Amino acid sequence: MININNISSAYGRVNLIGEHTDYNGGLVFPTLIPEKTTVQLTLSPSHSHSSSYLVSANSNNDTISYLLGEEKNCSHWSDYLKGVTKILREENFNIFGYNININIESNLPMGSGLSSSAALIVALFRAMVNAFHLNLSDIDIAKLGQRVENEFVGARVGIMDPMVISVAQNPGQALFIDTKSLCYQTIDIPDSLEILVINSGISHSNRSGGYLKRREECEEAAKILNTTYLSDLNLQNLSEYKRLLFSQQSTTSSNAETLFKRVRHVLSENDRVLKLKDAFINLAASSSSLNLIKDLFASSHLSMKNDYEVSIPEIDRLVELVSSEPHIHGARLTGGGFGGSVVALVEKGYKEIAYKNILSKQQQL
Repeated sequence: MININNISSAYGRVNLIGEHTDYNGGLVFPTLIPEKTTVQLTLSPSHSHSSSYLVSANSNNDTISYLLGEEKNCSHWSDYLKGVTKILREENFNIFGYNININIESNLPMGSGLSSSAALIVALFRAMVNAFHLNLSDIDIAKLGQRVENEFVGARVGIMDPMVISVAQNPGQALFIDTKSLCYQTIDIPDSLEILVINSGISHSNRSGGYLKRREECEEAAKILNTTYLSDLNLQNLSEYKRLLFSQQSTTSSNAETLFKRVRHVLSENDRVLKLKDAFINLAASSSSLNLIKDLFASSHLSMKNDYEVSIPEIDRLVELVSSEPHIHGARLTGGGFGGSVVALVEKGYKEIAYKNILSKQQQL
C-alpha cells in the first residue's frame, strides 16, 4: 500500500567542534538546531507505459519538473532532489508508477554553514521512504545523502552533516561521531549552557573553491605520509610528519609548510573534540570545565584561521565580538568556512540578551 501523501522534515545542524575532520576520517561533535526543512510529498497514479515518471517540486514558488531517469545537474537547488531520485534508482529501489509532487519549505538560511543542503536531502529521503515504504535505516540515509552531494551535486563533503541530521533525535543533544567507523555517542548539552548561532551573512559553498582545495591538500599529505586518513596519524608525532613532508617538497604540488599546517589542524582538532566531549560530561562536577571549553573554542578558531586558513577577516572580527560579550563561554567559526556562521556557548538565561547585544554591535562592523 503506497502512502499517497506524507510530510517529512529534517533539522539543520551546527558543529560545536571538529571542523574539516570528517573527510579525514576523524572525530566531530555536531548538534541539531531548531530551524528545519519540511517536505510534503504527494503521489498521483501515472498512466504512462514507460519507465519514466514525472517529478515536480516547488520551493519558494520556484517550480521545476523532470522525468525519472533523466536527472541532470544544473547547479540549482533541484540538484539535491534529482540526486535523491537518481541514487534511489541506482540502488534498485522501486519508486516508479506514480507522479511525484513535492513542496519544500525551509527556515534554514542557505550558505550559512548550518547544513541547509543536508537537511533538504535527508528530508527528501525520509519523504521517499515513507511514501514508498523503502527499507532504509537512518545510517543508510546518511550514507546515501553523502553520495548525493559527492556524486551528483559535486560537493565532496564528508559524512558528518547527513549523519547527525539523520541520526540525532533533538536539538538538546550533541552527537559525538567517529566518522571512520560511524560509531556515535549521544551527549547531553549541559543544562547550564545554551547554543547561540550568529549568521555572518556571508554565503559560502562546498561545491568549489577553497573547500575542495583543502580536501585535495589533505589527500596529498596523507599520500606522502603513507596513510589513508590523516586522522590515523598521532598528534605526538607532528615533528616527524613535518620532516617527511619537507623531505618530499620537490615532488609535491603544494608547499610543504601548507601541507603540514593542514595535518596539524586535523590532528589537533580531533584532540579538541575528545576534550570537549569530556568537558560536557564533567561540567556538572567541575566548574573548571567552563574555562577549558572556552579555551577549546578559541584554539579551534585559531587553528581554522592559521593552520587550515578557512576563516576570513569578517568572521574573525565577529568571533572577537561574540567572545567579548559577557556570559559567553566560547565562540568559533562553524562549518566549511569562507563565510557562514559563528557558534557560541552562552550561560543559560542570557542567550536572548547576548544575541541582541551582538546583533547591535554586528551592524556597526
